[in-house]
Amino acid sequence: MSEYANPFAQFFEFQRRSMEQSQETMHQSVEFQKQLTDVMVDGMKTQQSVNRKGTDLARTAFTSYFDMLESSMPGDATMYEDAKEMMDDQFDTVDEMTVQTWETMEESFEENADAMNEFMDHSIEYFDHATEVYLEGLQAMDESSTRESADGSE
Repeated sequence: MSEYANPFAQFFEFQRRSMEQSQETMHQSVEFQKQLTDVMVDGMKTQQSVNRKGTDLARTAFTSYFDMLESSMPGDATMYEDAKEMMDDQFDTVDEMTVQTWETMEESFEENADAMNEFMDHSIEYFDHATEVYLEGLQAMDESSTRESADGSE
């Protein structure tokens, strides 16, 4: 007798495999989204480093400019020293504000990423449970149709 004596057996097997593949695809998709979030956090840290280096470069350029002016102009260097000090104070203020801004952005992003990961974990749990219930129902229907087919063939 054929492995699929029940005419619905292939249908039930196809449905079971389809659901299992969908479940695996969903797991892979969620894992990809979590990894993407991690990449975004790393990218934010890289951008912060680039921003810091740009500010440091600008500070160095301005300092060099004032040093050059000071060395090329005769007379009292106090004016240039005052300008350099004022510029340094402004760069210090910008640095402090930038650090605070990046910390706030990073903290906020990480909190949102954690919440999103938690939401995705709960969604996967719900999806796995729903898939399990569906597969159990499918199994019960398959067994029922197999019994009916066996009872009808006697």
